[in-house]
Amino acid sequence: MKKSQISIAILGVLGAVWAGSTWYTGKVAEQEYLKYVENVNQKLATQATSPNFHVAINDLQFKRGFFSSDISYKVNLDINEKQYEIPFKEKFYHGPITLNDFSLALFSSKAEMVKNELTSSWFKDDKTNPLQITYALGYDKRIRSKAKSDVAVKTEKMLVDWAINSTFNSDDMDGFGQGELHLNEMSMTGLSGDQIVVKLKDGSIHADLQPIENLAHLFKGTYSINVKDIDISSLKKQDLKVKLKNLNNTVTMAEKEGFVDIGVSYKLDDLLWAGQSFFGGELSTQFNHVNALALNNLLVISQNMTATGNTHLQDELAIQEAKEILNDAPEIKVSPLMLSNSKGKISANLDLAFVHDVEKVAASQTILGLFNRLSANIELDKAVIKEFIRLIQLQKLQNNEMAEQIAEKTVNELYFQAIGSNAFVVNGDKLTLTMNLEDNKLKFNDKFFTDEEIRFLLMLSGIGYKLGY
Repeated sequence: MKKSQISIAILGVLGAVWAGSTWYTGKVAEQEYLKYVENVNQKLATQATSPNFHVAINDLQFKRGFFSSDISYKVNLDINEKQYEIPFKEKFYHGPITLNDFSLALFSSKAEMVKNELTSSWFKDDKTNPLQITYALGYDKRIRSKAKSDVAVKTEKMLVDWAINSTFNSDDMDGFGQGELHLNEMSMTGLSGDQIVVKLKDGSIHADLQPIENLAHLFKGTYSINVKDIDISSLKKQDLKVKLKNLNNTVTMAEKEGFVDIGVSYKLDDLLWAGQSFFGGELSTQFNHVNALALNNLLVISQNMTATGNTHLQDELAIQEAKEILNDAPEIKVSPLMLSNSKGKISANLDLAFVHDVEKVAASQTILGLFNRLSANIELDKAVIKEFIRLIQLQKLQNNEMAEQIAEKTVNELYFQAIGSNAFVVNGDKLTLTMNLEDNKLKFNDKFFTDEEIRFLLMLSGIGYKLGY
């Protein structure tokens, strides 16, 4: 037999194997797809956040072919007893080698929105689609997807226009894994009142999340949102021009032995009003050693309160879960809380850790005994506060000299009030407050207070009565 004949024979065998595998994977893919949609609908039903909002995938049609299949379905929304229907269609390519991108996968697919009476106005033109998604399910059950959204929507109250690209890699069909979303540009224009215009440019969302076993509302990993520019203006008020530069929000969560540590941080490089720099800021918080089951139950209770409107019973349940958290020695840290402008910064820090069985300890009429750790400090700068006041007055008066005079007078009054309160230590133009728990006493600046003295001071102020001391 000639080599060419052998080659043809081998190719024929490979082709037959591929065709048979394609038919088989198409059958398996259909089963996996139906299972996935069923799983999504179950999650949507059990995680509804409002009694007036429901969403489900219905009217699924799967027309299986040999190398590819055609799928159609409708996403049905029920919002405030009004029904909306958004149709989609998919071209579904079977493995083991998918014809659309020649990748090794159980299947790959391209989905896009279909025009109907509701969605036709969302299409910018005939070349763009409000939502296009391509994804593939590998033999390792990992999902890799990309999405593109190009939308212009006009309602009675608002005009919305955006362009978004995203990628997402999930470890399983429950939706956990790594994902990135990039927002090129988004604008929202109010069509009533002051006709506020909000524009976002160069935004992104990064997520790397994994589930925590038996805790559906908690996760392990990191989630962050970044927006380079946010512009706020008005079509009716020409003097309203606000810009936020480099806004970031990051959430992290780690779990160990039934407890979670949660970090939440915010950072803003600059806020400008009418082109004038006002301030930047940073807030970083940690909630450590939090009872994971109790926190998850609190989130479930909150969801049930929203979904059912029944607050009385849910309030009692929420109080019980909150007590569970407090009795397990949680920790709270704020480091830093900081605001800055061209003159410098003002800042504050807090670190406290509760003892175990704090409810029982509180019954013994102690205050300092509630804490394993307690410290705080505040640092104020006269020049920074004066600059904040001056900038605010400048926007009101549009007169720099008058704004300067008012700022000087106001900051001096505040400065002398702070000194007179004996709460701050004066160091030139800076005021500081420090507080630390040392040897069962509270060191407040350079003075020590016992538990009895603190309870007496709280009683005189009326706070102690409200707290039960």
